[in-house]
Amino acid sequence: VQNAFVLNNEHSGCAVKDNGLYDVNRKRFIAAPKTLSTLTIHQQYADKIADYAFVKLTGLTGILIPETVVSIGREAFADCASLESVVMSKGLKEISQEAFRGCTSLKAVALPSGLKSIGFASFCGCQNLESITIPESVEDIHVTSFEGCDALCSIVVEKGNAVYDSRENCNAIIETKSNTLLHGCKNSTIPSSVTEIGVRAFCGCIGLEQMDVPESVEIIGEQAFLDCKELKSVVLHDGLKTVGLYAFGNCALSELTIPASVEDLGTNALWMLGLQSITSLIENPKTMEDFCNTESSNTILYVPSGAKARYEATYPWNKFQEIIEIDTNGLHLVRGLQDTVNSSYDLQGRRLAQLPTKGIYVKDGRVITVK
Repeated sequence: VQNAFVLNNEHSGCAVKDNGLYDVNRKRFIAAPKTLSTLTIHQQYADKIADYAFVKLTGLTGILIPETVVSIGREAFADCASLESVVMSKGLKEISQEAFRGCTSLKAVALPSGLKSIGFASFCGCQNLESITIPESVEDIHVTSFEGCDALCSIVVEKGNAVYDSRENCNAIIETKSNTLLHGCKNSTIPSSVTEIGVRAFCGCIGLEQMDVPESVEIIGEQAFLDCKELKSVVLHDGLKTVGLYAFGNCALSELTIPASVEDLGTNALWMLGLQSITSLIENPKTMEDFCNTESSNTILYVPSGAKARYEATYPWNKFQEIIEIDTNGLHLVRGLQDTVNSSYDLQGRRLAQLPTKGIYVKDGRVITVK
């Protein structure tokens, strides 16, 4: 296999050792033969794995990275579809952007103590990665690091990390100082101390079906739940002020209630073809960008009693084909009840013995519309 590399003038300072090509002077692992299945990087010759060193090596199943290696380069293992085992040593400090992108056979990876940085989309598209533990030493995680990890069900930040945490066993990465949830998975819950759901925090999250956003959350960032195509139920609470552009784009919601506290809905924030109704509790609507595909759907807008004329005079609320006034006096009371699970109430807060055949009621904290 050594003979797979022919050294010439372009390889000045390079050497072939144990199935790998090394830049001896710069101490970098440069490339591996395309027929390679497993490799132990020779610690005498490398303290960095170069950019693209193993990219698209579809036969590679395992790699052992020695303690001398401090950095894994850009797209170093990208699209190594058969890679199942990666052993990293405690000398590693940096995983660069897209380093393991598209490693679809990777189910688990142990990030070493001492690691400092996890780069842009570094594990993006690792569809079978089930769990990840962020070491205490990590200081920088890009928000896209684990996008497209469809099987991810456990996210833990080690205690003692000064920058991030997974408080209350939330299965998410939270930036401690700002109380911003940066990345979640299908099993995540949002702690009541979180004030912001970050940009793309749940983007494309497969298996996420429902989410209760606590009243502590003031901002839902841009594309936070974009392409969560199984997300059918979202409960928003008073205290929420901003919903970023495409925040719920392409979700599976059929209805959504907007709290009275909301001041800004970003462009296409609620762009969903299946959205049948929006209940807005905002008394005095503000002019905004288009936040909903009202022209291509039959979405009904429900507004507080006496507010219809204000909505009809305000863009883009006036683009809804049907605006209906409802009595919302009891809605806040109903949503605050402790026994709402498996119980249904009308909008005046009265428990329903049976579900109505037509009208609006509240079940499990959600506003249900029956046409």
